[in-house]
Amino acid sequence: MRRMNWSWVVGALGVGAIALAPARGDSRTSRDVKGSPVSFRLASTTPVSGYEKMDASGSTIYVAPRPIWSGGEVVSAQARDGGALEFTLNSDAAARVTNLAAGSGDRLAVFVDGKLTSVGALSSSGIRATVTGMSAPSTEQVLRLLNGVRPAPTPNPVSAMMTLVPGEPEGDLYTVDVFAQGITGLRSYQVGLVVEGGSSGELVREEVVIDKQRPDYIFADLAVIDAADQLGGRAAGILEDGIHDQVEPAYLATFTFRATPDASGTFQVRIETSEKSLLANNDNETMDFVAGAPAMITIGQGPRRVGDK
Repeated sequence: MRRMNWSWVVGALGVGAIALAPARGDSRTSRDVKGSPVSFRLASTTPVSGYEKMDASGSTIYVAPRPIWSGGEVVSAQARDGGALEFTLNSDAAARVTNLAAGSGDRLAVFVDGKLTSVGALSSSGIRATVTGMSAPSTEQVLRLLNGVRPAPTPNPVSAMMTLVPGEPEGDLYTVDVFAQGITGLRSYQVGLVVEGGSSGELVREEVVIDKQRPDYIFADLAVIDAADQLGGRAAGILEDGIHDQVEPAYLATFTFRATPDASGTFQVRIETSEKSLLANNDNETMDFVAGAPAMITIGQGPRRVGDK
């Protein structure tokens, strides 16, 4: 099984950009907070510099970019009367809570596999932290996950797949959107396209973009690092923490091609099923997927001249 190589992303973004930014004064790396599907981040109902604006069951919450403690740093957890959830933390996590909580928000956001699942009010004393205001199902879920109990995965009859959807042409520019679906446990992706066919001329790759503002973006509302390699013709995204399941088609990237003046005939744009197109899990191991049908782009009936409409 291959492993996904992210060295080119470092070159595309710069070493400083690829390093996951820690929360205030928190020098932990992403490796330090892995090992448990549940993690906890400071949050606030009012804006805090560096915090990300998120939706929590219809209410706006501002969430720290990094966990203040992970599930692996919880010594014990138990539900108290009134729905409170009490944690006993190890010394490192307790020290972070003491140092960072003041002035950084009095709420705690609970993430499961990188997704925001619930928010509660946080109070702490020494190695103990208490969260109130969470629903009973959320409290039970956290306790189960901290005890290593995960729900049995639902069998998914849909194979992991990447598909292509061509857009409306604008002059000599043609776009193709890439989608993915039927994926369980996705941490990162990379995709490249190749052009074949045509009677004359060429479709030349003009630009590769990832529009993270699209509501159907595969990692929408999640903390993600992305890069578009214009020279190599590939796009990639990796979650900063956790994994993501995607059953329905979700957007990955947009490739724009420019037709040369003499281009004519039907061109096939297909997913490059090589090192350029990969899906990877939380261990950075590639996952099998099916490449959908090529996007067919037909240009005129004969060679075009510059200025033809």
